[in-house]
Formats: sequence, C-alpha cells, structure tokens
Amino acid sequence: MQTKTRIDFLDVFRFLAILAVVFIHSTSQPVTLLSKDSAFYPFYFILNRGSQFAVPAFLFLSALVLFYRYYEGWDKETAAVFFRKRLIYIVVPYVIWSFFYFTALSLVNGGSLTDIGTFLNQLLTGNNYFHLYFVIVMIQFYALFPLLMLLIKRISFVRSHLIFTGVVLQSVYWLLNLTVLHIQRTASVAFTYLLFYLLGASAGIHFERFMRSLMRYRFYWLAAWMSLGIAAVYMEWPGAFHLPLAADWKSFIYDLRYYVYVSFSCVGLLIISKSVYDKGEQASLVSLLVSWGTASFAVYLIHPFVLFAWREFAVATTSPFQFHAATLLSVVMALIVPWLIDLFLRRRKFTWMLLGK
Repeated sequence: MQTKTRIDFLDVFRFLAILAVVFIHSTSQPVTLLSKDSAFYPFYFILNRGSQFAVPAFLFLSALVLFYRYYEGWDKETAAVFFRKRLIYIVVPYVIWSFFYFTALSLVNGGSLTDIGTFLNQLLTGNNYFHLYFVIVMIQFYALFPLLMLLIKRISFVRSHLIFTGVVLQSVYWLLNLTVLHIQRTASVAFTYLLFYLLGASAGIHFERFMRSLMRYRFYWLAAWMSLGIAAVYMEWPGAFHLPLAADWKSFIYDLRYYVYVSFSCVGLLIISKSVYDKGEQASLVSLLVSWGTASFAVYLIHPFVLFAWREFAVATTSPFQFHAATLLSVVMALIVPWLIDLFLRRRKFTWMLLGK
C-alpha cells in the first residue's frame, strides 16, 4: 500500500476538538448550579451548548483520516495491521483507564472493588466514567469500517453520493429508534453519528478537492457556521424557543438543528485549522497547538480526573469570585496537566498502554 502524506494541520483540528470537550465538561457544573439570572450564566451556557460538536468532530476526523489513508490500499494484510493497532493503542488504554476510574469511584463512593461483574458490564458499555462512552463508539466504528469500505467501493451510487447516503441512513436510524428501537442512551451507539462519519469519509476520499472547495468559499462556510451556532444555542436557551408541536415533531426539529450545526462545525474546524497552520507553520503558538493536538487522546482520558480533583479542592467555595475564577482555571488545568503528563511519558517504553498512540 502506498503511504499517504501525513496531514499536519489536522493536529490543530484535534486541539480545537479537545478544547471543546474540555469546555463542555468544565462548564457543566456552573450551567447546572448557577441561577439563570446570574450575569455569568449566558457565558457558561454558550460555551457549553456551542461546544456540542466536540465528540462528533473527533468521529468525523477519524473517518477522514482512515479513508484518506486506506481507501486506495485496503486488503486483508492491511486490515490485520489496522485491527492490531487499534487493539494495542485504543482498547488496552481504554481498559486500564476504565479500571482506574472504576477504582477511584469505588473508593470515593464506598463501592466494592471486588465487584468485577459491574466493572465488566460498565467496561462493555463505556460507563465506568461519564466520558468513556466515546471510546466504545470509536470501537464500534472500527468494527464497521471494513463493511463501510466494502459498500463504498462496491456500490457506485454510495461512492458518488456519500453525504446524501449519510443523510438517508441517519434519517432511517432516527425513525427506527423513534418507532421501534427506543434506545435511550443514543450517545453510546455508533449509528447516532453516521452522518458525521460518512461526511468524514467523503472528505478523506476526495481530500485535496474537498479542501480546495472549502478554502475557496471559506468565508461563506464560516458565516453559515456562526449563524447556525447562534440558532442552535438559542433553541436550547431555557424558555426561549417554544414550539406548539407534538413531542415527536419537537424532537425532530431539535435533532435536525443538531445534525446541521455539527456538520457545519466539522467543516468550519477544518477551515480554521488549515488557516491557522498555513499562516504560522513555524510559529511557537502553532507548534504548541500541534503538540496539544497530538496529545488529545491523553487529554481526553485524563482531564475528567483533573476536573474532579480540582473541583474537590478549589471550586468548593461560597465566594462567587472564587467560584468563577476556579471554574475558568479548571479549563487551563484540564488542558495543561494531561498535556504535561503526555510530554513526560510519551518517550517511555510502555507509555502506549496508558496513552495510546
């Protein structure tokens, strides 16, 4: 298989996506605890709801990279190497961190460390801590990847209309879940993100042409993204968006808003990432963002523990100023501490077991 050139600016994309993840988790507490009359509430709410593209953006990026790399050279030997690497660099760290969080929660909440049944059940569902469901979704997509590759290669209509196919399949799944499946924890199911995955596949297969088109009309894409972001956040503002519709229709409107906004977010992140990288390839700031991007998996795995510890020792205060200062600093801590751990451990022999690759 011909080795494809690495797309360096995607590390900036990874940084922006992991920053959005940290925004969501860092602002969840003030959005929950603060009065809606607080002057700071809109700030936290906008950061939280506006960053909801974070996990789908990583799935989009994963599909882009996989199809960019493997589309022209997928065979049995390549598939064997593909799954071996995912087992070593994704599944092994996931199991270790799942056990870490299971142990930590058991100690804090007085649970039993010997309840292996509960641990294994939560391991399979990504429930040993709130953020680990994402890895389960990734594993589901890795399992589906050969099938998707086969469909795209064998069926010319799918290959020529990947985004349309994504819209159709996403709609079919939405209707099936509404009428038949009734899955409650849809965030843990790969089919919830099919549109973003096939959008990423389309971008990866036609990467050069895709990027030329985006950059040529980048101002229009970014303006559309910003407008959709404002509309998406407004629709979630408490009491701001009333629809005199049945519950199912309300659900449809809200989910449609989500899929459109997130799709444009993935495109917008590509444009911003390339623009930032191209204008400062040698600049120290860009190098820092790239370094953070390469450490994004480590940040994802570790930052919830950093936030938990930080809130236990820094945010538990009755002073409004200290609360807001500690909350904002939690973003910094959640980014810096895992990044420093990654820098320190990255060259060690068995680091892949903890931080993947």
